[in-house]
Amino acid sequence: MDRSQINEREFDSMMEVILGNPGHEIVIDNGASAFIPLSSYLIDNHALELLAEHGHVMTIHTIITRGQTLFDTITGLDALVTQFPEDVKFIVWLNEYFGEIKQDGKTFQEIKVYQMHEERIKKVITIQKRRELFEQDMQQMLKARITFDETMRLADFQLMTKHRLQRIKKELFAQMEGV
Repeated sequence: MDRSQINEREFDSMMEVILGNPGHEIVIDNGASAFIPLSSYLIDNHALELLAEHGHVMTIHTIITRGQTLFDTITGLDALVTQFPEDVKFIVWLNEYFGEIKQDGKTFQEIKVYQMHEERIKKVITIQKRRELFEQDMQQMLKARITFDETMRLADFQLMTKHRLQRIKKELFAQMEGV
């Protein structure tokens, strides 16, 4: 960020780091404010082709949520798959915090966008809506900006909180098997 604007020149520095680390998996976790500029940068600068030439494989994780953002997140998935090259694969996270992901009574796998792009979607992972204590524990962990494993080492997390978080981790990691 350069004051309140995204400085796209900084994406060049990010590319230097990625290209300078062949054979490593690199995760770029960007927020909503940088999503469109980063996507535009990757497409406009043919950065994905350069990454592929250097042996990197691009996988994009995207989230689908229910409620007011359902249409936007489904439309966003369609735009991503359409704009990115064929060799880019996608992992779709269905966040059921606001309820089960359904559009006009159809599950995610039954809707048109999924069926149009099924061959590009490598995996669908569901983040289930949980009971209140589980949700509070996740919020505590996310607010602290730490990982599941880090919670195990901190006294701020009680034993039952750690137990619930480990159950969530186990379920999510089982779904991510093979990704």
